[in-house]
Amino acid sequence: MNWEAISAVGEILGAVTVIATIFYLAVQVKHVQAETVSARMARRTDGRRELNKLLLDHSTLVV
Repeated sequence: MNWEAISAVGEILGAVTVIATIFYLAVQVKHVQAETVSARMARRTDGRRELNKLLLDHSTLVV
């Protein structure tokens, strides 16, 4: 093999590595977005639970 062939193989491997990295990062971003939505829904549910508990504990507040 001459240096041009070795260089071409190196460039191909580099390009494949870049594509694999972009794919991996896209999957990671998708997972982080799903986790964020899940955490937001959990906080909202906890807030509603606390509000309901407060209203039940202090039923005189409810008109």
